[in-house]
Amino acid sequence: MDDKVDIVNLFDYYRNKNEVSSKNDNLIDVNLKSNYKLVHNNDESVDRNYFENGVKIKTERYFDNYLAIEKYFQNDKCIREKAFTKDGFCFYEMFIKNNREFYCLNNRKDCNSVCIGAAHEYNKQLHFQTFFVEEICRNCEEKPFLIIESTGHIPSIGNVSSDIAYKIGQLHGNIFKEPYVKGSDIQSFSAINDKDNLDSVVTLTESQKKGFN
Repeated sequence: MDDKVDIVNLFDYYRNKNEVSSKNDNLIDVNLKSNYKLVHNNDESVDRNYFENGVKIKTERYFDNYLAIEKYFQNDKCIREKAFTKDGFCFYEMFIKNNREFYCLNNRKDCNSVCIGAAHEYNKQLHFQTFFVEEICRNCEEKPFLIIESTGHIPSIGNVSSDIAYKIGQLHGNIFKEPYVKGSDIQSFSAINDKDNLDSVVTLTESQKKGFN
């Protein structure tokens, strides 16, 4: 990958957007003894896991001794999650209401919040991902091209408004079911199912292009 390519992480983007340069007063010695168990992770973060009657009810994740993430659990399922800037501002929160997940982004500068409801079960964050990509696109000086390498991301990118981006999907395999020849039933690919939301679809071969049409 070219050195000029920026890799943008959704959570880092919103954390940096709300970061301030003031002194961080929220540094904590994560190794202090208390009613929790410490876990040192491979990414150099440290988890404080809190238990009640032997059941985990909360996790605090620290990077460089500042609280970055809080997770609350019920019956081994995360029911609430918060993410913080280094100075303690909560810029992201996930909670469950009426058995549906909601994702909230808090904007420190404008003092407002945006809450986005979960989509379907197999891709709950679809709308959340679309919101993020649309924000990136709106910050571009010219209308960008979104080239979707992974077919799993086609639904979230396909939902991006065509007014702010060109969307290009790809097929990575044979579109037909067994015996994998023209005339066979077509497999369920996002590039096929959501093609009406894309500007272009790149196929592997010319014959595949004809079969796709």
